[in-house]
Amino acid sequence: SKAEAERALCFCNNSGPGFFAGLIGAAVLGDVRRGLILYGLHALSALLTGLLLPGSAPPAALRTARREKPVLSSLLPQAVQGSCAALLQAAGLTALLPDRLAEALACGALELSSGILLLSGPGAEAACALLMGWGGLCVHFQAMSLWQTAGLRPHGYFSAKLLHGLLSAVLAL
Repeated sequence: SKAEAERALCFCNNSGPGFFAGLIGAAVLGDVRRGLILYGLHALSALLTGLLLPGSAPPAALRTARREKPVLSSLLPQAVQGSCAALLQAAGLTALLPDRLAEALACGALELSSGILLLSGPGAEAACALLMGWGGLCVHFQAMSLWQTAGLRPHGYFSAKLLHGLLSAVLAL
């Protein structure tokens, strides 16, 4: 049903094992097996997210609210990197986290692959898990363009993806 599809979108939009083995395992962590372990944790946290989501549909007034589609085609990688730097400074993350980790998390929150490629050293696995569960705003906007075309409005999508990221990070730790 439409309600089931909207609910499933909140936890079924995930990367596959190839991304975890190749980019995360081989390129970032230096061990394909570690990437595949993170994939297993990612899949488990997606399942847990689905189990924790409420099963009821939102009120009809919320489901029928219309939003304009964001225009993302004009964004360039430099804009993402500049946004990351501004976000770090505005949020004061550089004081709380090592510079490289803070930069990776900020970039990954916007564009997943850019953030993942910045990770290394202590905390890299948990940070990878967090970012992969979240997915990045670019991924969310790509998914949004598809679900809007299908007439779907998944209630709680962003909070569910944040929950997925947090569960993934906790499991990775």
